Amino acid sequence: MVIKIQTADSSHGHNAINYAMDKNAKKGKEPEILATGNMPWDNIFGDPIEPRAVWDYMKIRQKNSGKNIESPFFHIELCPSKDESGDFSKSDWLKLIDDSIKHLSGEFSSRMRGKVKGWDINNCQWVACLHTDTDKPHVHLILNRITENNEVLDDTQYKDRAKQAANNIALERGWIKAESKTSKRKEDIHKDAINILFAMKKFDLEEYFKQMRLKGWIIDAKYDNKGICRGYSVGEDIKKLSGGKSSTMLIQSSKLGFGRDLMVSRLQGTWNKLHPVQAQTVMAEKSMQKPRIQPSEKPKWLCDNYEARKEWNDKGFKTRIPKIAYSSIFNAVEEETKGFDKMNYRNPNSEIPDVLEIRAVAIFEFLMAANAGTSVGGGGGGNQSDLRWDGKTKDDFERMAHSAARKAFGRCTSHLRKKGLHL
Repeated sequence: MVIKIQTADSSHGHNAINYAMDKNAKKGKEPEILATGNMPWDNIFGDPIEPRAVWDYMKIRQKNSGKNIESPFFHIELCPSKDESGDFSKSDWLKLIDDSIKHLSGEFSSRMRGKVKGWDINNCQWVACLHTDTDKPHVHLILNRITENNEVLDDTQYKDRAKQAANNIALERGWIKAESKTSKRKEDIHKDAINILFAMKKFDLEEYFKQMRLKGWIIDAKYDNKGICRGYSVGEDIKKLSGGKSSTMLIQSSKLGFGRDLMVSRLQGTWNKLHPVQAQTVMAEKSMQKPRIQPSEKPKWLCDNYEARKEWNDKGFKTRIPKIAYSSIFNAVEEETKGFDKMNYRNPNSEIPDVLEIRAVAIFEFLMAANAGTSVGGGGGGNQSDLRWDGKTKDDFERMAHSAARKAFGRCTSHLRKKGLHL
């Protein structure tokens, strides 16, 4: 059982409501509105509920409260595993929603602040929708952070609140806690890392990354503009029961091992402890060597300047990414937008993005996935910052491009209304 929470500003809150209530899914797999809270139609049956109506009522509450906060919405996902929800009926999903609200409303145990008052969700406006169009059915719960009493739900440590609530639900139901799965994954990563370091005759960071990848782990390394690795994450693809990839789970190296012994800054020391004799020899050899001027490094991947956009209707900016990565993004966007036709939507043309704009947003999502920053590229030729991509493989670019294309298409079209479709 996992509960995910994100804060959302007005624009993203609007998109979240549309996505939760009106996601474009296959026939028979459309979102189902399971329940709402503190809405004017809570006791009325049979009338369809429009996403716009939910948005309007929440915005009215926010405006009338006199509170001006940057992110007035919580977007909550209730994600039981396939095994946990395999035989769920509608009443079971409703019970899960009730239990989640109960535990999110309960007292929160904070390491920094001790016992903290729970959220007053019973006095909040919310809508909960069931999505069954993926291998793992889940509930989207969009919550107005401004209560009926004009109070604001505290957003401090909201991810920790979500973890505590999910674990409490898992304990009540006899399910495996999410943190137990994460703990086992961390142990497996650390065991493989130590075995690899022990087998290495001399320490080499890139060789360490290579051997970890051969073990099946995903390595997401972060490089500065001089090509020096400043950190990395380790993880794996989470598989669906049908065999396809569901998501990617990454863990920062600072959260692995004992005493953070797998961080980039401490890996050499960890290798030294495993090889005390070799470490002393290496140190002696280094002390006898005269410093040499290192030749300038050339980047592994040929890069060029491309336009990126945070939102499809924003002003774009230039950024440098590998040409092979752009090719992957181009193909992924072409595949994602296959069948996308402006004539199928009721929105005016000015509100409908074209493929070039979607592609620019996909490049922005690609940058965010790589944590590569958004530095403006220069003219032709190489760029020292191009070295930051050297830790990536072609498969990494393919995976990141497809993920970026899906996110970009979803963000760029979530506000569109298809012709002839009604709730």
